[in-house]
Amino acid sequence: IVFLLALTAAALVHCAIGSGDFRVVNGYPAQHKQFPWMISMYHCSASILDETTILTAGHCVCNNPPSVMIAGIINAHEKSSSRQEISVSRIIVHPNYQQSCGRVHEYDAAIVKLSRPLQFNEYVKPISINCGDEPQSGTRIINMGFGADENNKYDVLKYGHNSLTNCYGGYLCSPRSPNHVYFGDSGGPVVRQTSQGYEQIGVNSGIGSYSLYAATHKFCVWSKQYMG
Repeated sequence: IVFLLALTAAALVHCAIGSGDFRVVNGYPAQHKQFPWMISMYHCSASILDETTILTAGHCVCNNPPSVMIAGIINAHEKSSSRQEISVSRIIVHPNYQQSCGRVHEYDAAIVKLSRPLQFNEYVKPISINCGDEPQSGTRIINMGFGADENNKYDVLKYGHNSLTNCYGGYLCSPRSPNHVYFGDSGGPVVRQTSQGYEQIGVNSGIGSYSLYAATHKFCVWSKQYMG
């Protein structure tokens, strides 16, 4: 899916969803328990906010809503004892994104509610989201998602280290080097390290001249009303 967006500097932008040999390019395979907040869903990724609340990208759910969320895994096809697979009960797309379905957008966010609670353990845990400051250029980040790996095996969790940079259109951005998100990573979190641990500051939204992330501080209040 390709769109030409009329931004401050026009760029050819892809939503980070789809099929093919697409992944966190030049990233690393994740280990079990390394990122316990990760969720695998059809063609996309997501993060756990609490036992029944999942955060993902709006373009992951507005046209093709998922029916199941999978937690506790680093490969969506593994049948490990840590795997938790729970059906979806409700999907709420951010109101500022509802008219932009399928496009990269600074409010590219959605909440997915589960039909029953996740069981938290060392493999499945929530991540807090940034509700305060706007992360600045130079902030060290980790981006992650369930895109395909280098052997074209889908649904493998990979991650990469990078830094935020100045860009356009109200997004958080990072360079395409040394790594970047791509198709299949949509909805996954971009996180930073704080004194209290990891904190999610963005949602993987698209790829153009930069990796583009919807910033959580812009929709934190909206998302928290659906938690619990």
